[in-house]
Amino acid sequence: MENTVENVYICHTVYHLLVTLCKLDLSQKNKLILFDKILQRDELTQKIQQIGFEVHGYSESDLCFCDFKNSKAIKLFLFNDWTNVGAFFRKNKIEYHLIEDGYNYFSMNVYKKKTKFLIRAYYKLFKKDERPLGYSRFCKSIEVNSLAVIPRDSRWKKFVSVSRTELFEKIPSKNRQLIFTLFHVEKFHIKSQSVLVLTQPLAADRWYKTVTENFQTLNEQFDYYQKIIEKYRTLGYTVYLKVHPRDKVDYSSLDVILLPQNIPMELLDMVCDQKFSIGITHSSTALDFLNCVEERITLFDLKGMK
Repeated sequence: MENTVENVYICHTVYHLLVTLCKLDLSQKNKLILFDKILQRDELTQKIQQIGFEVHGYSESDLCFCDFKNSKAIKLFLFNDWTNVGAFFRKNKIEYHLIEDGYNYFSMNVYKKKTKFLIRAYYKLFKKDERPLGYSRFCKSIEVNSLAVIPRDSRWKKFVSVSRTELFEKIPSKNRQLIFTLFHVEKFHIKSQSVLVLTQPLAADRWYKTVTENFQTLNEQFDYYQKIIEKYRTLGYTVYLKVHPRDKVDYSSLDVILLPQNIPMELLDMVCDQKFSIGITHSSTALDFLNCVEERITLFDLKGMK
């Protein structure tokens, strides 16, 4: 019997799109939803449609997603269910499946202990089925990179392990061709004695600057990365800067080699001709899974937050 279930993948970033394209079973019916935070979304949408996929666009500010309904003929996949679309699904009792955003995201203590307690108590008392991060009964499964780092809480039976490393290493040939065509990825040369710095939208996401302070402005963020770059340039390294797709800071005044912002680092990892001497990040878990770096330095360990 022909499989009539339509898989709908909801993407908020180019990384989500990359993971989706790696996972797609091209023999099935698939639909892609691209939100407007994705760099060059309209251009990507046009290219994907030309390839033959159904693609629809939404805005991050949208509150109503009436095109989505609970149906056995549709399987919905989300990367972030704390978004407006995730809240809409839970409020309207629409079942969905969660895919981990990044690597080992669910192992990180993004909130301090007191804050986590208050959030948990609020949802338990007032909005039991509307709690995000996979807690709601309308979230049917949670795909994660590894079960080894997952907390054994009320979501435990929902977790399914799918190695992100294996996903990228075993991309089906047709999917790989599709990805490289879409992103125009080309091989590039890495200079000897080089450093790769991965930026993050630290100010926009209010990431920790210290244990007690958060980043507030783009200037603070610029200064943070400038100090890192100057330190390693003084030591004689060539510095490559991979700007996060959601990072709004202009780094063009810095003496670095800028890598393409709209191409996920995981793709560039596949086409490097040699390894960077050092890879540096504020707190991105992506660095742990890159093959193109010899030494890894994480400056702020979110997994260690209490």
